[in-house]
Amino acid sequence: MPRSGLADPSCCPGCALLKEQLREVLWAQDGLALWEVLDNMTRHKEYGHPGESPPSQ
Repeated sequence: MPRSGLADPSCCPGCALLKEQLREVLWAQDGLALWEVLDNMTRHKEYGHPGESPPSQ
């Protein structure tokens, strides 16, 4: 289920992994892999972090 609000990316191993993947594809200048990483980041942002309850609205 999509979530609203922001999460703290500095506490999330998933965010750290996505940031590292982004660095690697930018360094490699791989356009196809870039779209895949950006799609994964969008989904991670939308659906939240594992173990995190959605913020109250």
